[in-house]
Amino acid sequence: MALPGCPSAVLFGAAGVKCALPNSGTQNLRSPARGLARSVPQGFLIQPSALKANDLHNARFTLGTAAFALALVNTGRTRRKFQPARRAIASCNASAPRMGVVALPPIEARCCNSGDVVAEQMPANAKVVWHFRHGHSTGNEAKAAARAADKGTGLLVHDEEYRANETLADAPLTEEGKKQALDAQQRLAEWQVKPELVVSSSLTRAIQTAAIMFEEHLLAGTMQLVIRPELREVHPDVHENSGRPVEELRKSPDLTGLPCYRQVMAALADDEAADWRADWDEQWARGSNGAWQAHVSDPQRLVDFQTWIAERSETRIATVSHWGTINNIMNREPWTEGLDREQVRDSWGPDATWPVGGIVRKFSLPNCGWVAVPLCEI
Repeated sequence: MALPGCPSAVLFGAAGVKCALPNSGTQNLRSPARGLARSVPQGFLIQPSALKANDLHNARFTLGTAAFALALVNTGRTRRKFQPARRAIASCNASAPRMGVVALPPIEARCCNSGDVVAEQMPANAKVVWHFRHGHSTGNEAKAAARAADKGTGLLVHDEEYRANETLADAPLTEEGKKQALDAQQRLAEWQVKPELVVSSSLTRAIQTAAIMFEEHLLAGTMQLVIRPELREVHPDVHENSGRPVEELRKSPDLTGLPCYRQVMAALADDEAADWRADWDEQWARGSNGAWQAHVSDPQRLVDFQTWIAERSETRIATVSHWGTINNIMNREPWTEGLDREQVRDSWGPDATWPVGGIVRKFSLPNCGWVAVPLCEI
């Protein structure tokens, strides 16, 4: 049974599977890999990444009782043979479960899918995670102006000026960005399932967005705000992605004027920031001699964050970060294994910052948009 838009998709069921594999005809698949079946919610898309290479050629594949879809997505490019990709997700310590996004829920081109649906369909012991992008920033504004000025010239003069502009350091929200966050706040009010933990990047525009979007719940004490530097943006050659030391953040008018300023200050308190503040203040925020760029470029921080979030006890977690950060994290998850990757553009920063081979999917998140996914034990 094919799925719309997935020419090679098939429907799995308790009785086994009929699967049309490229250049191989129709095969019956059964396997002892029951753990995978238990971890995948009904109606979700499982990529070939979740299956080992031999599984796709073996004759026995038991999938349990829940029906779910396997999307063998036709990318329009020459497809590799089904071979395991190198896993690029965090290895949690022995006391914490290894968790990851094994399956993507249905996600439209502009994202903003329903966390209520994810929570309803995800398996036991899973978490629902919303990855939010910050609102429109002064950096976004400057970038758009530079691109418009360069359009049709064949040159990148204005783009290079934008990237090198140190006055854009730690770019805050524009008035448009604040309105976007308020609009998102109204949309969140309609949700049945809401985050209990909100984790923000340590850059001002993300903290502002989190504080505005979740203002009511932060003030009421039904959500906790945590700030983590691992979630900063991933482009090291753009000065808007440098940060500010904690004491400067505490005194910033961009933050002190927020209605939930006290909750933001609590997240920036010495005890809450104890495990990262020294490095952030001295090196990572805007350290000289390439120090802050090195932290931006370091993919280990994203792997560390995946471990951190897996170890948290909360089961409903929202992150508020950046377009590049979200795309980088999402393309490190297990659902990507075995799928074709495309090398990222030069403007996205060094290849080493991104998963090996590039990305499987670009998540086109608008400002204050999000993608909701199930984080399952693997």
